Amino acid sequence: MRGSGGSANTILRGNPLASPPTSVVTIASGEGPGSVLDGFTIRDGNGTTGGGIYVADSDPTLLNCVVRDNQADYGGGAAFVRSAPTGWDCTFSNNVATQDGGGLYLYRGNLSLSWMERTSILDNVAGGDGGGSHAD
Repeated sequence: MRGSGGSANTILRGNPLASPPTSVVTIASGEGPGSVLDGFTIRDGNGTTGGGIYVADSDPTLLNCVVRDNQADYGGGAAFVRSAPTGWDCTFSNNVATQDGGGLYLYRGNLSLSWMERTSILDNVAGGDGGGSHAD
């Protein structure tokens, strides 16, 4: 899925007051690297795990995304559970986790060094461990 106007113009917006809490984007059906999320701003999510993006048992590609102003218990911006996503040039900012991983939460998964080198994690907050990111 590609945003037609890039992340500045293509916004996927959740509901920060949603009950029950819901991630803005969920990728959890065994998707591989050919499943691409490119050029979106993902904001205002309210998930239990992964406020903006929740990835489980899948290995998608994330490119040119801005993940901001989301909240969750684990992984305010994004949670990767038993997953190894790839991607570049993404920014995770101003996300909040009440527990661990304000920007990113990784549980039994893998993020490549090249992905982390081309990812910005800024101004995220966690009530537990890892304001920027946390891995279990």
